[in-house]
Amino acid sequence: MLCSMSTPAAARPFDLTAALLFALLCFAWGSTWLSLKIGVATAPPVTFAAARFLLAAVPLLAWAAWRGRLAVPLATLVPGALLMVAINYGLMAWGIARVDSGIASVINLATVPTATLLLAVAHGQSRWSAPAVAAVVAGAAGLALMFGPRAGSGAVGGMLAIAAGAVCYAWGGILTKGRPVADPVALAGWQSLAGGILLAAAALAIEPVNADTLAALTRPAALANLAFLAAAGSVIGGSVYLMLLARWDAARVSTYAFVCPVIALGEGVLLDGQRPGALQLVAVALLLLATAFSLSAQTRRAS
Repeated sequence: MLCSMSTPAAARPFDLTAALLFALLCFAWGSTWLSLKIGVATAPPVTFAAARFLLAAVPLLAWAAWRGRLAVPLATLVPGALLMVAINYGLMAWGIARVDSGIASVINLATVPTATLLLAVAHGQSRWSAPAVAAVVAGAAGLALMFGPRAGSGAVGGMLAIAAGAVCYAWGGILTKGRPVADPVALAGWQSLAGGILLAAAALAIEPVNADTLAALTRPAALANLAFLAAAGSVIGGSVYLMLLARWDAARVSTYAFVCPVIALGEGVLLDGQRPGALQLVAVALLLLATAFSLSAQTRRAS
């Protein structure tokens, strides 16, 4: 078998292409947070999120059709479209309108692996381990510090919405596990389309969608951020992620969860004047530590 002849990780030569792909992935996904923050300031947040995913669905489905792999089982599509796209990104868009983009990225990227770990245990897909317990303790402490100094402010609702969306994203991933296999590009395209339609329906129900709203989406700032989110967040980011998985193991690729928040925090400070406080930075460190423990526990489960 080919896998039996693979070179041990410690002896593999440096892969410049993989390193450049990893840097591109981190920049693309790390930069989406500030872009989303700016975008939801130009149009109602759920409406903006709907437009983002409807736009992203077009190139993804075109790519899948060109490859002749459009078919996706409904059982595999539904959890992702509902939980991972519609609910998660609807809550995220609403929340980031009230929270700094850098802080939003840390809450989301720390909550997803920790929630995935807890839900995997609840669904019998994993067991408790020392890294799992450490992840829960560090995550709880980090969130407590993040929320505590802002108690009573409007940011608390935004942070809770982002964390709740991340839990839904993790739940969608757990429910998708074991479902019929689908081509990842086609699945991303159909999830974007179905999730975008669900988001549009939610926007019609809870937001003022009228001629002024549609006009706001056509303004240069909104169009630029929609195009960037669709390209960097879905098309470029998704394709680069798949390319990396062909070169690196999943655990190594998943370290983007440490780099992206740093990029998001840095862009928020440099480009948007965001100033996280000292307690928030301690909370960030704890949440990143929780992410490390969560990924370590999941890696042990997969091995």
